[in-house]
Amino acid sequence: MAFTFQPQNIVANPDVMFFKADTTEHREKLKTIFPYILGAVTADVLQARFELERLQRILRRKEADLKAITSTTSAWRLESRSWVRQAVEFGLLPPDQVIPEEWPDIVDLLRKIIASNGRSELLPVWWTPRLRCFARLEDANDATTVQPGVQAGGGPAS
Repeated sequence: MAFTFQPQNIVANPDVMFFKADTTEHREKLKTIFPYILGAVTADVLQARFELERLQRILRRKEADLKAITSTTSAWRLESRSWVRQAVEFGLLPPDQVIPEEWPDIVDLLRKIIASNGRSELLPVWWTPRLRCFARLEDANDATTVQPGVQAGGGPAS
């Protein structure tokens, strides 16, 4: 390489001592490698610094992941507690049900509700007469509903 031609703005620029030192990437590379070039730092120290920076980047990524997971799980916990409250309001759990504080207890309680599938084993005693009354009202409503083409007396329309 006998001649290296460079643009005039690079050769004549008094503010730039090294090629492309005005960009951040090259400036950081120069700051990293310059102590090694001057002999102030050994190759082992330079390699250890690179490894330290790599591990710090990994640590920052893992901490960000942990923060995201923690916020997500806290949102899940709050939502699951609201589901337990709704289950009490809907009568799937007794009114005196204490909402557990621990996550596994909440999950177990929600699984118990799902396993019951609305059957009467979880329904409180005071619901049974109301369900019977509701069934009677539905039967009465079905009996009084007039279907098209059928008279109220039950016979076909003339």
